[in-house]
Amino acid sequence: MAEIFNNIGETHLGLNQLDEAQQNLEEGVRVQNREPKSAKQHLASLYYNMGKVAYARHDYNEAKTNFDKSNQLLSNKKKTTFLYDPLEKRLLNADLLLAMGYLESARNPEGSEQATKKFTGALKIYESTLPSTHPKVAETHINIFCEYVYKNKFQSAIAYQKDHLEPLLKDYEDKQITTQQELANLYAIIGACFVQENKFDDAMKMWKKGILHEQKTFLDQHLSSARVSKIKLDTRLVQNAYRTALDHYKKNNNSDHSAYLGILYAKMHNYDQATNFLQKQNSIDLANRLILQRNFQQNMDVYQEILRLKKDDITLRIGILLQMFTAGTIPNEYPIQELNKLDEQLTERSNDTGNRLRMIIKDCLAKNYLLRGNYPHARVYSDDSFELKQRHFSSHHPSLARNHLLTASCALEQEDYKSAAEYYEKAIEIQCNNSLSNNGNIRSTYFLMGDCYCKMGKIELANENYERAQESDQNDADDDEEPEQDFKALIRMHSNLANGYAKQKEFVLARLHEEDKIEIVKEILPKFIVKLIEKKNASSVTFEDLTTALESRLGLANRTKFAQVLQNFVFIKYSLGRALLLADESTEDDKDPTDLYEEAIELELKLRMFEKDEKSRLLKLYEELSNAYKKLYHYVSELILENLANILDGTTNVNHKRSLEFRLGNLHFDEGNFFEADRFWKRALKNVLPTQTTVKTIIEELIKKNEKNISRGDDKESDKENEDNTDQLSQHSETPSQPQSVKSQRRQSKVLSSEL
Repeated sequence: MAEIFNNIGETHLGLNQLDEAQQNLEEGVRVQNREPKSAKQHLASLYYNMGKVAYARHDYNEAKTNFDKSNQLLSNKKKTTFLYDPLEKRLLNADLLLAMGYLESARNPEGSEQATKKFTGALKIYESTLPSTHPKVAETHINIFCEYVYKNKFQSAIAYQKDHLEPLLKDYEDKQITTQQELANLYAIIGACFVQENKFDDAMKMWKKGILHEQKTFLDQHLSSARVSKIKLDTRLVQNAYRTALDHYKKNNNSDHSAYLGILYAKMHNYDQATNFLQKQNSIDLANRLILQRNFQQNMDVYQEILRLKKDDITLRIGILLQMFTAGTIPNEYPIQELNKLDEQLTERSNDTGNRLRMIIKDCLAKNYLLRGNYPHARVYSDDSFELKQRHFSSHHPSLARNHLLTASCALEQEDYKSAAEYYEKAIEIQCNNSLSNNGNIRSTYFLMGDCYCKMGKIELANENYERAQESDQNDADDDEEPEQDFKALIRMHSNLANGYAKQKEFVLARLHEEDKIEIVKEILPKFIVKLIEKKNASSVTFEDLTTALESRLGLANRTKFAQVLQNFVFIKYSLGRALLLADESTEDDKDPTDLYEEAIELELKLRMFEKDEKSRLLKLYEELSNAYKKLYHYVSELILENLANILDGTTNVNHKRSLEFRLGNLHFDEGNFFEADRFWKRALKNVLPTQTTVKTIIEELIKKNEKNISRGDDKESDKENEDNTDQLSQHSETPSQPQSVKSQRRQSKVLSSEL
């Protein structure tokens, strides 16, 4: 019985169902404690799994307690009555060491000698017991490499990568032991290590490999069966490495490095520059940039050029075509034709990779035809995918639910409600076997089943499914938490029930559901819109009246009203962002000021479709975003530089340009980019007014002192010299400075910006 509870608990743990896992594992421990010592062979495994549950909950003290109990049972030689299988015991011991290594690493993010020791111990057992290409061997090698990185021992990390990882990575990639995202993260980190040792070309080779794996991440996502990546990607380390490499290749301008510059500009999100440098490459990277810019026609030209390359990677080609589907509306049939050709080629390859790619292609085409209303074609492709999956996967594989849902959607749109309900029921059965009962996808499917039964006139069955869609999880009953509301589904539910009750001449109930629809819409709309609509007598407003009012007041046809609504939302996001920045807080959903400013910028860009001459608000938002990044993430200077550059490109005011150029010079100087600092300071000097003699003197002095850094190639900051200049200049400030809530901002930038 204890073994059964342990297996059930381990299964729930794999599905991230932590409460269920804990309950079964605890029951298994109780069973073991009641049994004689000779039958307690599962106790160590139970405590090990309970430790993993605690680790998943970030309860590291509880995790350590359980891991220690498991370790004591495995290492206590006196308790010979515990009958363990020798091989099973060795592997469990290795698994335990690996888990304890993860725990030590989590408790000491900067690197832990104990974590390295645990990983090394686990590796010795795995290598003496398992094949070298086994996932656990790969995982442990990667963990040891990452520990060197976390401790900033980059030279040791590179040496370990060369001696241990490099010979094995090809096998890992070919046999798909790790996820594509995990490999992409790994190569990003390896490249960053090479940059730390000033080996820039080696870094670019690693990053180019990582990009290829990024292009293939759809293999992980589409079938929902890949292992979750366990590599902690140090974003700061990698982003700083990208910036350092970009500075290096910009200074050593060479036509052979165009592809490198294109990749690095793309990593820094400067897509226009990336496209310029990649233009002659006809590469995967250029295709991705064109997809992001919605330039599908030019992208297809690049794609056709890639086909002519001798080394053809069919997975990368599929990745480009799939990205075109997900990026927006496809303007022509060419990508569909290409995917069909690739499907035919893959039919001849009778291997696991080929079959997985065929499933992905067919799922993608099925969804595309569904969205276009071509239901017969959607059904054909979905059925083909389902048949392939049945041959290669279990009957409860999570990806099968996707096919049932797609077939159900086709039937629903074709008003075959009985068939739709049957397929939704099949989808729910698979979803429940792979997820918690209150999972959002399961709730959505119950709503859809309720819709089907409503259309069939089976109101009682419809209500049963609607209730299941809204009920809270029993395990969370003590938390008093309501399930997340799906407002679209709720509006659809009330509409269907109102129509159903009306057909049965239950007009009182029908009216109640109509009123509920109105209340839900009022809840999700801004209050000022509700006030506009409720100028009529509220008791006479039907849902249809509300819909008509919304369309007439907010529809795209009424450009002025729509622009006003967008402008209000921009103001709300902007104001909330400023308030959070001043209070140094975040929202309940963990959004900080930068999130809100970015949302405001996104809305402002949409608003410019209606107010093409209005640029001042956008420039102001970029400046506010720059200040927010400076305060909250002073290490993300590349984002600050990018936003200030956006402001500089958009402003025509000479005084503002001079102030921005001086700030950019200071920021580049802080980062050790002395050539860029010199360039911006000289541009600022040209715009100094004849009457600003003090300002002119100070900037000239900064340029003169910076020439020493440029001449000797010094990378170190001259903080003292800059601060002395700032003290001189602050005495001549003519206007109050703008508030700068940035600890790392140099004082001369703050004071001189206000005077300039």
